[in-house]
Amino acid sequence: MLRVMQLELERSMRELRSRAKAAPYYLSYDVADVRSVEVAASLGALVSSSDDHIRSLDVDIRVGSPELDNTRLLRGEDNQSHYVATHAWLPLDDDPESVRSRLWLYTHRDYERAMEDLVRVKANQEIKVAQEDTSADFSQEKPIRLSEAPASLVVDRKAWETRVKGYSGMFTEYAEVHTSSVEFSTMAETRYFANSEGSGVQVSRVEADLTVSASATAADGMHLERREVLSARSAQELPSDETIRATVRKVIEDVRALRRAPQVEPFTGPAILDGRAAAVFFHEIFGHRVEGQRQKNEEEGQTFTRKIGQRILPEFLNVYDDPTVFSLNRIALSGHYLVDDEGVPAERAPLIQAGVFTGFLMSRSPIRGFTRSNGHGRRELGYRAVARQGNLIVDPSRTTTPQGLKQLLLEEISKQHKPFGLRFTEIVGGFTNTSRGAAQAFKVLPVMVYKVFPNGSEELVRGGDLEGTPLTVLSRIIAAANDFQVFNGVCGAESGWVPVSAVSPSLLLSQIEVARRQKEQDRPPLLPPPMPPHK
Repeated sequence: MLRVMQLELERSMRELRSRAKAAPYYLSYDVADVRSVEVAASLGALVSSSDDHIRSLDVDIRVGSPELDNTRLLRGEDNQSHYVATHAWLPLDDDPESVRSRLWLYTHRDYERAMEDLVRVKANQEIKVAQEDTSADFSQEKPIRLSEAPASLVVDRKAWETRVKGYSGMFTEYAEVHTSSVEFSTMAETRYFANSEGSGVQVSRVEADLTVSASATAADGMHLERREVLSARSAQELPSDETIRATVRKVIEDVRALRRAPQVEPFTGPAILDGRAAAVFFHEIFGHRVEGQRQKNEEEGQTFTRKIGQRILPEFLNVYDDPTVFSLNRIALSGHYLVDDEGVPAERAPLIQAGVFTGFLMSRSPIRGFTRSNGHGRRELGYRAVARQGNLIVDPSRTTTPQGLKQLLLEEISKQHKPFGLRFTEIVGGFTNTSRGAAQAFKVLPVMVYKVFPNGSEELVRGGDLEGTPLTVLSRIIAAANDFQVFNGVCGAESGWVPVSAVSPSLLLSQIEVARRQKEQDRPPLLPPPMPPHK
């Protein structure tokens, strides 16, 4: 595959340079060969089971020059289509001529699009005011040659159908859990990348997930959800049957407890974010704001654009993003990769050192003061790459034990004369606004939240969202524990959905703000489900 891509790329560049009115200065092909198996069950019955195989192609042609090309954003206009790549499906048969024909056709289509886009870019430059950041549109990077063995998928789908049905059947005894599912998925992906600079990359990835989900409706109409994802490098490396069953039982008990829990009232005061909650917290409120392309987009809030060299966190905190980290505490990190989606080797990107902000996540889109990529150009198939998070890691230089962190919380409660503090153990996700057109705020969506009283006792509560503004809330971190935890998930942004990880120990904040969550108004089901109630 890689050889066929390189042959057609060389031919296309040679012919376009000799015949086209405006020759491209860069061309790349990215082919993904993906085989995936997915199995889902609910209440002991199989819901779906599939075994798919696809091959896809994305083409990237750049015309103009690295200083100004067809990919520059149009200021003052809707740029939603800008991030959509020229995308095609390739034949699954290993027929070189058929593959080359598709490469030829979609090279032609992307070239036409690029020429039209360049005209619009130049017109936009003429009628708009001068840009604050006059950085080039594309960085110069060294070509890379890397070849890994193609990925293969070894999985017994029938066996997993039996297992998933068994796990999902554990929910049948609990009538108060209204919906539930257990889903198994695994995929093997081989990516082939070639560009006109001489890069040729063949990299492989195998991953597997088992997802346990459940939901219920409280008596007051609030919709409650609980979800756990177990991740591994292959189906064979997923946790044992005993661990998976324990995870299902934990989800069941959490949903049942949430139905009984009282609603939390609006609150400001001290709180602990347990490790996974703290990891999601940093991903949402910090990670998205340090993605490089946002720093030169004048429609963005640019929270940290001019913060280089300034202290934004306590001195004991360091933060970096390192996609080369394979696992932590024997947990596979979903954000791991060796080469990004622009053919640049992944690098550790220091972001905060001793509390001082030091840099950004960079793709091949330069910004003021940062002219090269650090291997964070990422995208979903069918999208153009932009700078994205991989493995975001919070690494304190001074820690205490989890018990010591709780004692510090109790002291903070007393110091602030609060009736209680809060502890967030699970956060399902969240979102943050980074554009100037709205408040520079975030909302993080906790699932498991506990009131912590001055005597150390705890009470589960529900219905609160964690809100605030980034610079304020980051300044409230006062201590960290030594209990590093991993959150694996997928993150959606301009370049689609990509797998990510966030790693953090538990953190103590002197002040957070909780607002009441939007609540549904429908009653719980009037009739009991047609299953035996739990005794």
